[in-house]
Amino acid sequence: MKSISSSRSAEERAARYLRKKSSITLGEYRENTSSMINVRGPVFMTPLSQKALSNRGGESTKIIYENTYKMVPNIAFPANKIKDVVERILSCELRDTQYDAENCRQLTSRISDIIKREVKDLNLERYKLVCIVHIGQRGNQEIKVGSRCLWDVRLDTYISVEYQNTSLFAIATVFGIYFE
Repeated sequence: MKSISSSRSAEERAARYLRKKSSITLGEYRENTSSMINVRGPVFMTPLSQKALSNRGGESTKIIYENTYKMVPNIAFPANKIKDVVERILSCELRDTQYDAENCRQLTSRISDIIKREVKDLNLERYKLVCIVHIGQRGNQEIKVGSRCLWDVRLDTYISVEYQNTSLFAIATVFGIYFE
C-alpha cells in the first residue's frame, strides 16, 4: 500500500511534466496540493470547462489556447443574407437624400459603420470584414470601381450592392476574408 505523500508527489511530477509538454497552460503552479489541478489522461479544454476551472475553489486559473490550425470555416460566408442587409441599409439611409459633396463624405463613413455593425451581428466566426462605400453624383458619366488583394479563392469572397435615386448613386462592397 502506497502512502499518501508518495502518491501526491507522483501526481505533482506528472502535473509538472504535463505542463511542460502540453499545449495548454493551466495558470501558475503552486506547491500546495489544495490549489493543484489533477490531470489524469488527455486534456481537452472547452469554454465550459474553462469556466468550471476558473471558478474552482475561488481561484482564477489562466488558460492559454494554442492555435487550432483550422483551415475551413464551419459555416460558409452567407453572401445572400449580407446582400439583403446591405440593400436594406442603403435604401433606408439614401431614400430621400440629395447629393451634396460635404454631406456624402460623412454619409459614406456612417453607412460603412452601420453595414459593418449589422454584418457582425450575423456572428460570422473567423471572418475579417472590410466594408467600402462609394457615393457620387448621378449624371451622364460612367464609373468603374476596382479592388485588388491577395486571398484564398475557396474561402474569401465579397458582395457588391448598387443603389440609385434621382440625384446620387451608391456602391457598397463587403469583403469577407477568412482568418485562419
